[in-house]
Amino acid sequence: MFVRFDSDAREITARWTLDQPMRSIEHMPATGIAGLDLYARDNGTWRWVGLARPKNELQNEERILVGIPSGMHEYLMYLPLYSGVESIQIGVNEDASITPGAASNGFGTGKPLVFYGTSITQGASASRPGMAYPAILGRRLNRTAINLGFASNGTMDLELAELMGEVDAAAYVIDCVPNMTVEMVRTRSVPFVALLRERRPEVPIVIVECIDQQNAWFLPGIDEGIVLRNEALRSAFETMEDRGFNRLVYVEGSRLLGNATDTAVDGIHPSDLGNTHIADALEPILVHALTELKANDSNVEEEFAP
Repeated sequence: MFVRFDSDAREITARWTLDQPMRSIEHMPATGIAGLDLYARDNGTWRWVGLARPKNELQNEERILVGIPSGMHEYLMYLPLYSGVESIQIGVNEDASITPGAASNGFGTGKPLVFYGTSITQGASASRPGMAYPAILGRRLNRTAINLGFASNGTMDLELAELMGEVDAAAYVIDCVPNMTVEMVRTRSVPFVALLRERRPEVPIVIVECIDQQNAWFLPGIDEGIVLRNEALRSAFETMEDRGFNRLVYVEGSRLLGNATDTAVDGIHPSDLGNTHIADALEPILVHALTELKANDSNVEEEFAP
């Protein structure tokens, strides 16, 4: 989630209360789990300006910025990736103004991008909430990114297809393979996409393989389960093509992090660098899906090259 606001404040402070004691995740910093992340607009581009760090289990307060240049500025504040927020207050100096973000600049006014997946989609192990790859893509494509990443529970349940189908989305991205068994991928992929396609016949659907285990080059056997699940997904995608499903994009897992081996904290959960790599890989694919696939009733296979 995020909050947009405009302000001519010279100082910005945030006070937020978590809905339960901050959890600890061994492969992720507290700033990503329960912090607030602040961006400002610079000539049409969102750029990072400040962070509110959680220091207490429930209630936190921190002065994020001091000495802000004069004038009105547009801000985008991301809420925590893993902690629920019961309340949030944004404080400014007494003589400053603060208003909800203006719709005139276009951000978030178009149809949203909907991402459904695992802890990787949710944001583990980003150091800040704004560094989860759906958030990065939202800023780059100037659209709201709805993040339906559920740690250990992104398993293509049909109920999620029903719920996603209620959203008039610009595109859907399905990135669930890391949480699924081979059998789950075989039996759930086609029914899930079929239901989503039934609900939203015109919306592009991007189907993403599991990213490569980063140390598989040294330990070949460690990637065996990922290889089998990705093969099952590819087979399911071919079945979808045979059944005439349109506006589908298939993304190989090897594209997401490339040949780099320093992009995941524990080999599978991306760092900030890894999330940036994933956003770099998906951005041209989404741009293509939002333009050419919308205009042309066609499929894009795994050989898609932006």
